[in-house]
Amino acid sequence: MKILSKEEFQNELAEIVSYNITLNTENIKNVEDNDIFMIECLNLDSDSNDIILDIEDINTITKNKDLLIMSSFEQHGTCSAKESIKLILLDFEENNLFLMEADGILVYFQVNSNYNIMDFAEAMKVIYDRCKYKDMIKEPNTIFGVSCDNGLKSDYVKVTIFVGYSK
Repeated sequence: MKILSKEEFQNELAEIVSYNITLNTENIKNVEDNDIFMIECLNLDSDSNDIILDIEDINTITKNKDLLIMSSFEQHGTCSAKESIKLILLDFEENNLFLMEADGILVYFQVNSNYNIMDFAEAMKVIYDRCKYKDMIKEPNTIFGVSCDNGLKSDYVKVTIFVGYSK
């Protein structure tokens, strides 16, 4: 688990997301006013392993947050996404960081394109269940994305979770 500044968040995200396109004024978007500067990749080739960044989603997690936390875990086997998320959340909870107190959650899965899509639903259910408490006024914004690399084994997953907290 890492506590991140906004700059460190941007660097960590850049390490797990690749950009294999030529940049020009048509596919670069500068974001200002407390937003993180990110590159928004538009019209990517469908055979590409690149992930399209939605700047509004990224800023939902980071804008005006007092604390940004990142944790990741990777494994293979049955229910690997769900089990990875459980281990990440255990790490958060051991450090007294609870999802029900978060304002935003970004979950990023890296898998083979043959990975069972239903495993994402099972994994995200773990997060949604941890966010739901009957006395909560507002649940955190929760966003997830997937990128595929066919060089990975079909049952392998790497899950990276970024969580934003406000005071």
